Amino acid sequence: MTKRVLFSPVGTTDPVRDDFDGPMLHIVRHHWPDAVVIVLTSEMASRSKQDNRYACAITELSRLCGRRPPEIILRETGIDDPSDFEAFVAVYHNYITKIVQDDPEAEILVNVSSGSPQMIATACLLASSHFLGKTYRCIQVLHHRTRSGEVSKYMDDLYTDAMISQLLDADPDADNRCREPNLGFFTDTLLKQQLKQLILCYDYNGAAELCKRHDYVFQQPFSSLVQSMDVRLKQNLQRATQLLADWNDLPKPIKPSARPEAVDLYEYFLGSQVCYLRKEMGTFLLRLSPLLTGLIQYYITINCRFKLDRLINNNGNVAKLDANKIANYESQLLNHLNKQYPRGYISDPISLNSMLHVLSYLNSSGQAGAANLSEVLMQFRFLRGVEEKLRNKVAHQIVKVDDTWCHMHTDSSFAQIHNALIKLFAAVIGPYLNEGWQNFPDRYNTFVTQLIDAGTC
Repeated sequence: MTKRVLFSPVGTTDPVRDDFDGPMLHIVRHHWPDAVVIVLTSEMASRSKQDNRYACAITELSRLCGRRPPEIILRETGIDDPSDFEAFVAVYHNYITKIVQDDPEAEILVNVSSGSPQMIATACLLASSHFLGKTYRCIQVLHHRTRSGEVSKYMDDLYTDAMISQLLDADPDADNRCREPNLGFFTDTLLKQQLKQLILCYDYNGAAELCKRHDYVFQQPFSSLVQSMDVRLKQNLQRATQLLADWNDLPKPIKPSARPEAVDLYEYFLGSQVCYLRKEMGTFLLRLSPLLTGLIQYYITINCRFKLDRLINNNGNVAKLDANKIANYESQLLNHLNKQYPRGYISDPISLNSMLHVLSYLNSSGQAGAANLSEVLMQFRFLRGVEEKLRNKVAHQIVKVDDTWCHMHTDSSFAQIHNALIKLFAAVIGPYLNEGWQNFPDRYNTFVTQLIDAGTC
């Protein structure tokens, strides 16, 4: 037989309210649990120690009803301030965890009428969240008075068993005032706060999955807005754009007129930036090499107006900077490259290192059409130095990747590396970037969370 446990905070109208049951006692009368866990603030614990009112009232009610008395468990929280919401969250978690550990199959009733508003809200939120995978029955006890303006008397007198025998709820014709309220509002509130937290932590996949699982709460087009960022970070900009069809007022980081290559670079940068914001520094470093390689190829081709494609051999699986083509089209570049390699230059796959040599050649030969080449070259070299020192350590070793580790190997912090990358990005594709582009994840987060706060999700 499944054990029934009542989890009951108590307040100033327990165990007796006027000449009627208080909420805790009324639930016991009509649901008769096998055990009652009574949660006491410091004030209620003091009253309990004075006359043992809660345990005695249940015991006396059991005698009068001819029922076996429930097991009574008193839990003193030590909480002095009944308005301290956060304090009750931790305490309730611990107490209910203990109930479930003692009997995983127990049916748990929760008194959501006794205690301060914060105590009641905590109980409702915890129950509606299916804490520990359990389904809880929240029991509300309606007031015995139906007219407004009538205030219940606090139970300030010392408890006596005679109080229980005189209660009007003992009348066989008395109403059962227990109700099981619909906690949909609390569930919705909890889910919205959970979604907000996922967004603010840049966990866009988690946010998208939450919206899908609870589509009765997060409806269209809001759900598409949330899913768009997850899809975008998976390099599916076309699908993300479709999902954002109804959200023209969302800030856009890159202009519609941007070259396709610039858009691709920005989208990859966005993924790297989110890794940085999540403090996933190892992944941030591993993404640095392909991002810089793509960025420098773009800069050489577009900004410097150098015909790089004619020097590349695309036959096979890997594109190579071809020595024979360089000899035919740009022999001085081949001379420059031969000086950079101990055995002379051979046709190597395109890499950040080889592209840096090409850019260095353009700078020294004065061929490039880019006015900011010297500054950009210096930025590329700095980031190449960081990538060269750190990437293999991250890829091949188990290390704690943090600022201390980074500074030990590079004399730079991750913030400095990130800022250098933003500065370089602006120098290369700046004309296509909208104001605030570098803060797009946070601007997106603000946009979404404001909708949540406004209740328009």
